[in-house]
Amino acid sequence: MMQKLSSSIVLFFPLLFVACGDYLDFGEEEELVQQTMTISSHELTLMVGDSCKLSASFSPDDGKEHSVFWASDSTERAVFVADTVVGVSAGKLKVRCTSVNGGQKDSCTVTVIPNWTKTLDIYAHQYDMVVYASVQVGNATNSDKFVIGAFIDDELCGTGRLLRTGNTTYWAIRIYSDEESDEDNPVNVTFRCYERGKGVVTTFDKTIEFDGMTHGTLSNLIELKK
Repeated sequence: MMQKLSSSIVLFFPLLFVACGDYLDFGEEEELVQQTMTISSHELTLMVGDSCKLSASFSPDDGKEHSVFWASDSTERAVFVADTVVGVSAGKLKVRCTSVNGGQKDSCTVTVIPNWTKTLDIYAHQYDMVVYASVQVGNATNSDKFVIGAFIDDELCGTGRLLRTGNTTYWAIRIYSDEESDEDNPVNVTFRCYERGKGVVTTFDKTIEFDGMTHGTLSNLIELKK
């Protein structure tokens, strides 16, 4: 009885190896590539009341539409309307994006700043002056998307109005201060441009001493350019 069983086992193994050899020939293996997700911006400066649209891209691009979920970690500072973040109150926060299917994540730091056009108390200062300027950021000049602010020691002290006289478009920036510049105590004014819908603040190199005078004319505008 033992001899017959051994013979059966010996005859069975060659058949098993042949069968296994057929199934194990898979050919060349295909390398699997992990898809990554990146959002359109990782740092924004957003003015209260303004908004900026964010988007997510996937690499490698598989030609499919990907659903993502946006969330703010401080809804007191900023909220989402679909894929658009809206500034609510001044402060810093993180917004996060998560893909629904793949679980990929990315985030953006958002700094919400006060609305320059609504926070300046023009009656709280003793002196004022005016600067007539042309403002250029990149390829955009005197855009109605700009918000122009003037600052003394990092404190908002003036805002600009976009005007047009004849063929000349310019900014009239009225600036306020409690003290005028002198030799012993120079008071320097710096200028910044916020671009609505982009979440970007540009600081210009140009500075002007606060002297209570008018700077620039329609034929010779002060250039704020970067």
